[in-house]
Amino acid sequence: MPAKKSKEAVELPETSFDFSKAILSILLVAAVIALVVLFQKYYTAKKELAFLQDPKVQEEKIKAETKDLVDKVGKLMVLPEGEPTIATVVDSEKLASEQVFFKDAKNGDKVLIYKDKAIIYNPAENRIINVGPVLMTGEQVNALNPQAPTVEVRNGSQKIGAANDLGDQLKKAGFNVATVGNAANPDYKETVLVNLTGKDVKALEEQLKVTAVNKLPDGEASSTQDIVIILGNPKK
Repeated sequence: MPAKKSKEAVELPETSFDFSKAILSILLVAAVIALVVLFQKYYTAKKELAFLQDPKVQEEKIKAETKDLVDKVGKLMVLPEGEPTIATVVDSEKLASEQVFFKDAKNGDKVLIYKDKAIIYNPAENRIINVGPVLMTGEQVNALNPQAPTVEVRNGSQKIGAANDLGDQLKKAGFNVATVGNAANPDYKETVLVNLTGKDVKALEEQLKVTAVNKLPDGEASSTQDIVIILGNPKK
């Protein structure tokens, strides 16, 4: 009986796996995902920053903080009428050396300044430290609160010394004037108020009789201050 022919061996195609290409692909995908995540975070942070720098948002935030503080102090004593100026004690030793009124104050205490009296309040202990009539200049109020908006005054008029004069007036009124100088040109037809960091500039708007903008005029140098005032020539 003839022998059976053996079946021909079936050769399977060889398979190979390139680990380097696979790892490269994984890293590429991970990099793309990371870039997408970073872009989303950047975009969200940019939107939040723009929202927080909105003058209206800043104004509402300040009002809310003031109301909260007044409510807390109002539960401890009868407060004078009107809205107070709020300041923070940052150098209690210096203040105590200048006025006995601050002898028991501590750094971090809040000072509510009304027309006829001032109140020192310790928020950590929720208690009144001192109450009484106290005369404070604008410079002293700013010394209490270094976070007050900084102001730069530029002379954009042909009147020599106009920026210095306005700077002195604003200091006496309690504004934190940090820089005084000249504008790019002396031909501004009207005063320009620039709110660069979204601070509350309502008081300045009322005093200068102008509406604030958030961008410096073309040709003007940048500023490190919160607010820039460019004085214009008086109308004839």
